[in-house]
Amino acid sequence: MTAADILKNYNLNKTHCRVLVLEHLMKNRRALSQAEIEKSLRPLCNRSTIYRILNILSEKNIIQLIVIDEVNKYFYDDNPMSDKGLYETVYFQCVKCNQVIPAGQMSKKAFQLSEGFMNLRYNFVIQGICNKCNQEYYN
Repeated sequence: MTAADILKNYNLNKTHCRVLVLEHLMKNRRALSQAEIEKSLRPLCNRSTIYRILNILSEKNIIQLIVIDEVNKYFYDDNPMSDKGLYETVYFQCVKCNQVIPAGQMSKKAFQLSEGFMNLRYNFVIQGICNKCNQEYYN
């Protein structure tokens, strides 16, 4: 499915920058920060446009927003047409190079909130050292 098809399925206008941002996320195998997206798409799309696009795409659950802390936020194309009701993606963040990659999926049934609590967003991030940084350390 193309970026344009996904936007159409979610009743979003197919603007040039929306398509570019979504295509850029779809072709990457890791999560990207807004700064990384801006750097890749400059000067085709400006910073505020990318910010608004990322917000709308994450609000519509087209992409996954991964919040590491108040400063570090990443975005990932988490197969937008899959059934998001059963599983949640777990991410791995390398504390040396800051790369954020999907590490697998976890059943939402594996954890339950207490009665009366309502979840709005899941955020599973494992922090450690990636293969590349680990090999550089030991070589």
